[in-house]
Amino acid sequence: TPDDRHIKLSHRATNKMFRYNKALDEACKQDIVFEECGVHDLIQSALDGYAATIFAYGQTGSGKTFTMSGIEDKLGKEGWTSDANDGLIPRSVRYMWEQMTKRNTQFYVKASFMEIYNEQLRDILNPSTGILHCRWNPNSGFFVENLMVVECTSPDDLIAVLHEGMKN
Repeated sequence: TPDDRHIKLSHRATNKMFRYNKALDEACKQDIVFEECGVHDLIQSALDGYAATIFAYGQTGSGKTFTMSGIEDKLGKEGWTSDANDGLIPRSVRYMWEQMTKRNTQFYVKASFMEIYNEQLRDILNPSTGILHCRWNPNSGFFVENLMVVECTSPDDLIAVLHEGMKN
């Protein structure tokens, strides 16, 4: 690599440079991932009214689900308790709610759980709806038609949505 913020990929006669912010090794613990990956800034931006997305992309078996959720089987079970294996989502829920309580603003929180797989959208909270479609509205932008949205009034409500989705 040319420096600690760029990587050069060579394929046939073509070289391409890509910039990245941080690289974490496979031994990195979940709490360090949460601290180092920029989620704090994204949540602060979301609370300021900006759209924010955390997107996990990679090869099957590369650790996307563990990074985002923690131990998948555990998260969908009744009696789940938080521990050091919590991924970005449960950590973000707790952090977001802590930050909301520090602000002199009223927030309305809604949650959904959707999967994009083979370019098809599925509602994980309501799997019987089948394949859903992404639409555009000039006033509110992109949305997923018929996606179940749940109003949440506590971090436990958000975690319950996560549990339900993981069970499904």
